[in-house]
Amino acid sequence: MGPIPAKYFWPGFVTLLLVFSVGSGIATLMAAKSGKGPQIMPEEPLQGEQLQKHLDKLQASNKLGWSVEVHPSGIANDGHPVDVEIEMTGPDGEPITDLEGSVALKRPSLAGTLGSDELRSVDGRPGVYRVEVPINQRGLWDFSIKARRGDQLFLKTERRDIVPSDR
Repeated sequence: MGPIPAKYFWPGFVTLLLVFSVGSGIATLMAAKSGKGPQIMPEEPLQGEQLQKHLDKLQASNKLGWSVEVHPSGIANDGHPVDVEIEMTGPDGEPITDLEGSVALKRPSLAGTLGSDELRSVDGRPGVYRVEVPINQRGLWDFSIKARRGDQLFLKTERRDIVPSDR
């Protein structure tokens, strides 16, 4: 058997490239759908007056000068919630006490809230609060904190990359 004549080789080569590129595209789409991928938020985004009210609340919250540190205790292997300590400090580093509020747990790539819990103060540690939330995978997690002290409202979302050894 001799070499393939050019009149058969080049059309066959082009056909092979087309089949390969279509197959690669289909394989990529199937792989993207297998992990559920990013989800679309089920509710409508804030618009108009609602958006402006929300932005005003965020701006007022930023003016408070409070800061937050989020310390998850790791990843739950048994389906139980994970303890997360939240440390709140004021602009001068003083602890923020007497807060009421909650923390909502979200994943950046998933729609909706995956868990939430009320802030509970830790005895003997002013400005430290504890929540229990279902962190069951490594990766990026958003902790959306909504806390109130009197008429002061604090809104903040802290993003953490959770790894098994995180403490």
